Amino acid sequence: LDAAGAHGASALVLLDEPGASTEPAEGAAVAQALIEELLARGARLVATTHASPLKLLALRDTRLQVAAMQRRRVDRRNGAGAAALPSYAILVGAVGGSYALDAAAREGLPEALLARARGLLPGAEGDADDGDADADAAGGGRSGRG
Repeated sequence: LDAAGAHGASALVLLDEPGASTEPAEGAAVAQALIEELLARGARLVATTHASPLKLLALRDTRLQVAAMQRRRVDRRNGAGAAALPSYAILVGAVGGSYALDAAAREGLPEALLARARGLLPGAEGDADDGDADADAAGGGRSGRG
């Protein structure tokens, strides 16, 4: 924080998943407070996150811009549906999903456990979508400012 205050707009702060190693709501709150303070001190900021509260902050705050990593849908070899794999392209203005279920399936988690996980998601009746638009190969996503 001191360096950001001393160097203002010439300070570049990189945050990778701030607040991720704790209870999610508390971690996101701490990360948001930190981001707000860094911006108030004039720092430039790049932050990566899967935390929905931080994504929403970026959509609301005109000092911030959202971006997502593009995903491409591919059929799984075992015939178990499609997976979203990274294309390593960035989509400025898009908010992406987290793809935890896709990653678990790629790592071989049994389908019964994946189905149970889908059922545990808020508002889910077999639907694993967390409400975020997929940043998929079509370039879809929720638009931010910019």
